[in-house]
Amino acid sequence: MTDTFLKRFKRTIDEKGITQSELSKKTGIRASSISDYYNGKYVPKQDKITLLANALNVSPSWLACTVNDENHKNTDKTNKVFPSTSAPVLPITAAAGSPWDYESGTEFDEIEIPDVLLGKYAGKKTIGVAKVNGESMNRDIPNGSWIIVDRAKNELNMLKNRDIVLVRDSAGYTVKRIIISHNEVILKPNSTFDEFRDIVINEVNKHDYRLVGKVVKALIDFDEQ
Repeated sequence: MTDTFLKRFKRTIDEKGITQSELSKKTGIRASSISDYYNGKYVPKQDKITLLANALNVSPSWLACTVNDENHKNTDKTNKVFPSTSAPVLPITAAAGSPWDYESGTEFDEIEIPDVLLGKYAGKKTIGVAKVNGESMNRDIPNGSWIIVDRAKNELNMLKNRDIVLVRDSAGYTVKRIIISHNEVILKPNSTFDEFRDIVINEVNKHDYRLVGKVVKALIDFDEQ
């Protein structure tokens, strides 16, 4: 099976004229893993084969070698690929109760998000994706949810009271609702647990915090609630 998958995978990449780097961005699979597939080190699991097949516009069953008929190679109309936007995805989680440092110069893996899900944020180069780890915002964003952050909205005058924001502090990162007044900023949790407290930012400690951006969307898994 390894040889068959390898041959079909290589042939399809060559036919489509797509690079391994481009395929990585389209699928969210690490470029090093795609290189391993291409060099025959191992066969990807079915979920990864489906991602690869969708990006290459071929049938997952054909690429997985569960069918041999060449007529099954092309994807059917129900497997339509929708327009999408590339966004960096964090290798670590964001605490809501920690995501990435865009100023570090580190290159992050990217994932394709369907534009139909992004709405007005489709195509924006300033969005990023992170997974929430914590319970301090579980009334709004349950632990384990994915958030989409608009990093362009990183100034107080771009925000409204009670917007959900991603903030960096000395301990890492936190997701909270923001309340803005004349002489202080309050980062408020919204949790079913009473252990979480407001974070008050004022003239004394303001240099310990940096606004990363506004949380504009969240993908919630209701099974985890």
